[in-house]
Amino acid sequence: MYFFFKIFLFFFLFSSYSFAQNEINYKGKFGYLANLSSTIKYNNSQEALRIIVNDFSKTINSEFDLILYNTYDELITSYKNNQLNIMAVRPKHYLENMELIDNLSTKFFILTDGKDIKLDNLYLVSNSEKKIKDIKSLDKKKVLIKDNEYLSQIYFGYLTSKYKINSNNITHIDKFNTALLKVFFGEYDACVVPSYVYNTMLELNPSMKKKLMILDKSPKIFSNNIISISKNNSKDDLEKLIDAINKFKLTIKKDEIFNLLRVSDMFFLDNNEINVLRNFYLEYKRLTKNEK
Repeated sequence: MYFFFKIFLFFFLFSSYSFAQNEINYKGKFGYLANLSSTIKYNNSQEALRIIVNDFSKTINSEFDLILYNTYDELITSYKNNQLNIMAVRPKHYLENMELIDNLSTKFFILTDGKDIKLDNLYLVSNSEKKIKDIKSLDKKKVLIKDNEYLSQIYFGYLTSKYKINSNNITHIDKFNTALLKVFFGEYDACVVPSYVYNTMLELNPSMKKKLMILDKSPKIFSNNIISISKNNSKDDLEKLIDAINKFKLTIKKDEIFNLLRVSDMFFLDNNEINVLRNFYLEYKRLTKNEK
């Protein structure tokens, strides 16, 4: 999973940067799910990873012991048993266990793909030439949703349940921008994409706006990741970690690292922001409760 490899690299580089600056003294265990066979180009990727982690662990001022888990159950069990200080999960895993994770966590932050945004809107976009004027017109139409993108799935599921439309004709695709292009060229009737993808595509090619129409906008719920900081961190350690991240964001080094990871920024989430995501998910569960 490329996202988790980004997370690994971020903490590796962040720790190395902190050591070089000689500013902090935080030590913690960071857990995440990963299958690095597709992201590390070595015959024995797990051995390569162990070498990287060993080198990483030699840092003195900011040391993150990175722990990979094969299953989410193993990861959350370690977090629950206070064996981890920080944990990165997909929104799917957070939402399905949000009460447990909320009770165990004191702070949340995210790495973002869209510049200057935290949680993003999702757009339901159609091709205006298809004469689809509203969401109900999508009944039995061909819709594209990004593969393994849980928030896009629950957003469209929320809409199909709310407006009682047939949603059996869904195709999954690798990239958001490809989905948008296929709708633009009329190969599909509609797609779900984050607003930053839609806006970027129209900035690059303003003529696309003539054929694309936004049927609906979600609340600000979209993120690739949710990184939780455990309550088992002492108050002093938590302050050191937050201070280090905030100082890191003000440095020139930040841009270099973010460019390497192909992320735009990182943000702490306040409770009101993450509540929007929580409440949307609970409404989705309410609407779909009697459909299974």
